[in-house]
Amino acid sequence: MTVQIKTIDLEPKRQTFGHVARRLGADKPASRYQEATLDVQATANFHYKPLWEAEFWHFDQAKTAVVMADWYKPL
Repeated sequence: MTVQIKTIDLEPKRQTFGHVARRLGADKPASRYQEATLDVQATANFHYKPLWEAEFWHFDQAKTAVVMADWYKPL
């Protein structure tokens, strides 16, 4: 009796998550740090406004004097 063990190589469908691929490009694999930090801040779909500053939403960009088109692009 003989036992043959075969291995196969599977190609991944994508290199990284969709929100990271929009920042880096779909063909570039991301590091674990980039996957954990890019576009994870919630900016919409909050359930209620905070009680301590009812005029602002959570993480509202109008709270700061610094105005940027994209917060993830370096200066």
